[in-house]
Amino acid sequence: MSEPPSSVLEVVLDIGQRRIIAGFAGDSYPLTVPYRPQLLARVADSSSGLALLGLDDAALTCDERAQIVDNLLPENQQILKKYQSDVGVHWLAENDREQLLQWLTQVFCYEVMVTPRHCRVILLDSGFSMPMKTMIVSILLNSIGVKAVEWLPSPVMTAVASGVTEAIVLNFGWHHVSLTVVSDLRDVTPLLINRGEARISPSLTRLALHYHVWQSHPDESFDAIERMITAGEVDNTWDFSSVSDIITQTVAKLAIDTRPQVLANVMVMGEMVEVPGFVAALSDYITPRVPGLTPRGTLGSWRGASLYVSNVLSRYPRPMAITKETYARWAATG
Repeated sequence: MSEPPSSVLEVVLDIGQRRIIAGFAGDSYPLTVPYRPQLLARVADSSSGLALLGLDDAALTCDERAQIVDNLLPENQQILKKYQSDVGVHWLAENDREQLLQWLTQVFCYEVMVTPRHCRVILLDSGFSMPMKTMIVSILLNSIGVKAVEWLPSPVMTAVASGVTEAIVLNFGWHHVSLTVVSDLRDVTPLLINRGEARISPSLTRLALHYHVWQSHPDESFDAIERMITAGEVDNTWDFSSVSDIITQTVAKLAIDTRPQVLANVMVMGEMVEVPGFVAALSDYITPRVPGLTPRGTLGSWRGASLYVSNVLSRYPRPMAITKETYARWAATG
C-alpha cells in the first residue's frame, strides 16, 4: 500500500471468542481471521462434561482451565479429546498474551498487510473485562507498535449500522448473552439494569447449544457438531421467556416518550444469529409478548464502526485515543 509515512490508517478490529474481524474504516467488507486451532479446555467439572456457561472472560484463566482438565476423570478426558479432535478448538483466553499477540501479528502482517506504526486501531468492545482490555491495548501499543488505540461500544455501532439512534441490541454469543439499550447513540443500560437483577438465560449461547447437541451425540467432535448446527440439522426448542421478560422490565424504566423508539428497533447480533431458525423463532416468540416491539435487521457492529469512523470520528479531535505515552503514564499511576 503506497501511503505516505505521515498518513494515519484507521483499522477497525472486532476481537471475538474464536475469530478477529479486521479491515479499514470506510470499507464495506472486512476480513475474518479464525484463531489458530489448539486444544483448550472448556470444561466446567467432571460431571457436566463440556460447557462453562454464563461466565465472562475473566472467570477462568487458561491455566485454571488446564488444571480443571488435569483433574477430570479419565473417561471424561477421553470425551473431551474426542470432542476437540478434528482441528482443535482455540478460544480467546484471559491471560494468554502470547497467543493473542500471534493472532494480532497475523492480522497486521498477513491479512490487512500494513505497517502498524501508521495505524490507529479502533476496537469494538462487546463486554471485555478491564484486565482483558488492558492486555489488548498493551499488545497493540507496545508489541505490535500501532500509533493509537480507541474503543467503541459494539452494541452502539450495531445501531449505527442500521441508521438509528435508539435501539435494543440483543447479543447471543458463544459464552455470553446480553441486552443493551441504546438511546441517542449512547449505552444507557447501566442506568436501567442493576447488578444482580434478572438476566437472559445462558442456555441461549452457542456453547450451550453445542452441549445440548453433544448430549445426544456424545461421540461427535466439536467440528462435527458445528457442521450439524450450521446445516440446520439440530432439533432444539429454545426458551425465550427470559428475553421477553427482561425487555419488558428494562423498557419500563425508560422515559415514556423514548419507549416506542427503542422498541421499534430491536436487533440481534452474536454467533447464534448464524444458527438456522434461531432469529425467526426469537422474533415469533417475543413480538406478540412485548407490545410495540419490531425486529430490525442490521449490517453488524464492524460495518457500523467502519461507517462511523470514516464519516464522523475521523473529522474531529480524538481525546479518547490511547497512545503509547498515555498508556505508560496510566500504567505508572497504577
